[in-house]
Amino acid sequence: MTVGLPAYSFYNSGYKVAIKLKNVSDKPIYDLEHKITDLIISLIRILCSLLHQQCLQETA
Repeated sequence: MTVGLPAYSFYNSGYKVAIKLKNVSDKPIYDLEHKITDLIISLIRILCSLLHQQCLQETA
């Protein structure tokens, strides 16, 4: 799994996250469903918030 995040975030604006899955095995995967649950979305929001705070501290 690869997660792509923008370099910057801005308060009260959208934050696009790209999640890519790659089969690294030598077997095919059939009927794979990839769903982002509310839990994962919450974790991403927490991570984005922490990254934003770290960016503010580094520029101060």
